[in-house]
Amino acid sequence: MSKLPYLPFYVGDYLGKTQHLTTEQDGAYVLLLFALWQRGGSIPNDDRLLARLTKTGRRWGHVKKAILPFFKIKDGLLFHSRVDEEFAKRRMQQNPHQNPHQKPHQNRYQNRH
Repeated sequence: MSKLPYLPFYVGDYLGKTQHLTTEQDGAYVLLLFALWQRGGSIPNDDRLLARLTKTGRRWGHVKKAILPFFKIKDGLLFHSRVDEEFAKRRMQQNPHQNPHQKPHQNRYQNRH
């Protein structure tokens, strides 16, 4: 799927689930959502990469405890259900005959070792 120029962001939904986060945690969460969107829906669950993507550096160990519960981890990759839903909506708009349940990242890392 080609990169989409925008991420639909539902402010009410987001704030309803994240009011307890600190400013640093909140920023890291949003940056991970952006990274997922730019990379097709998944990113490797690698602490060094996640620290860099969230701009938290050595504080990542503390920040991740608060924000990783919002994400799914499968086969060494990080996902987010809302990002997956938005990609499925866009796929259906672009190709109404495509399977809406196929994940955008399904084959992306499959052949990597």
